[in-house]
Amino acid sequence: MKSPLPVCSSLVCAATPNSTDIKTWHSQIDQHASTGVNKILIGNKCDWDEKRVVSVEQGRDLADEFGLRFLETSAKANEGVEEAFFTLAR
Repeated sequence: MKSPLPVCSSLVCAATPNSTDIKTWHSQIDQHASTGVNKILIGNKCDWDEKRVVSVEQGRDLADEFGLRFLETSAKANEGVEEAFFTLAR
């Protein structure tokens, strides 16, 4: 039985080139969240260009693998945060 988890969720891809965690989280959301839950893949800390280990292309490819939208965000630089929030809230 699926639990009444939120109707939206994000998967955050911060600083790992390994997609195993993302795949696990995606599976858990599908297994436990309400049917039709909104999901997006978020690349976090996009302002850290010099420390980036996941390229935009890698993030998009992974999102495409799951049929998700990919966005990059930076709370520090206030980039993409509002768009990510409103994308999930729709």
